[in-house]
Amino acid sequence: MLVLVAPLGAASGAAASSSAATRWPSDFDTLGQQFLDGVSELGRRAAEAGDALQRLLPGAGSATSAAAHDALPIEGVWKKASPIRGGDNFLDVALGVGWVKRRIAVNAAQTQTLRWTGSSIILDISDKRGTTRHEMVPHGKVVQGKGFMGLPVSRKVWWASKGSVIVMEERYKQHLGGDEHGSPCEGDACPLVRSTRGARGDEMYIEVERKLLNGKVVRMKTLFEKQREKPSALAFIVPRGVRTLLFDEKAAAEQPGDGSAAGGKRSLASLRGGGGGGGARSGDRQCAARPAARPRSPTARLTFAARAKRERRKCEAASAS
Repeated sequence: MLVLVAPLGAASGAAASSSAATRWPSDFDTLGQQFLDGVSELGRRAAEAGDALQRLLPGAGSATSAAAHDALPIEGVWKKASPIRGGDNFLDVALGVGWVKRRIAVNAAQTQTLRWTGSSIILDISDKRGTTRHEMVPHGKVVQGKGFMGLPVSRKVWWASKGSVIVMEERYKQHLGGDEHGSPCEGDACPLVRSTRGARGDEMYIEVERKLLNGKVVRMKTLFEKQREKPSALAFIVPRGVRTLLFDEKAAAEQPGDGSAAGGKRSLASLRGGGGGGGARSGDRQCAARPAARPRSPTARLTFAARAKRERRKCEAASAS
């Protein structure tokens, strides 16, 4: 598997946990959407915790100690930052790629996602054609697989620089580039392509090189920028004092409560004893009245429930006086 960091056939971690304890607002009646978001987030964090535990187990991963990989710099989501440096010449003389495909490969957008499982690196490459998944096992042993353009290769992957860089070598079984492109080869005459992947802060680099039959070494290099994960729903706990700044009556009114545009306001009006949502009522029945339908949006439902509870309290206080 030669990861060329760009398509050639067609037009092309863990987020930090919140340190604050989760506290659900007591006056929300409907928490369905928040509950589902919370379950999804907890599942993701549990998977990440399992991966972190695997990295701490003795002998996990490769010949290099797994303890050296407890915080892999290359893990995360990376977006191609610029065209491939030296890509046109490398793809031409080292791999025998045609001009049109070279131009697409050098300039095409691409995103790579890397995740360390404790024994292998899962690499997802996304471009205009879709997403393809690859697995690299850095144990230093030679295995058979498929590389550039699906050609058969003998592959070896290992750690370098104390676990901060991963190196992959692929030896092909036919000539690539030049006059003998596509013809069978034997032994050291077969192309050997080496790729090195590492990260410095928020920048990841991939360097690919090959020594030609004439002894000349050709290289290409691609730079990627790390993409920050969006905060999860659990990261936002809305204080009671600022809730009205985020959820106002207009948001609830814009969602239909009974099939009409004004359904939300009519439902709220019914709790006040008005005639908009079902007529006036008396005593405790009026204060306990609830609308037959609620807004459809999860945000509007939470707003509606909170406002409805406040209206009931005001009503009960007025009745008691």
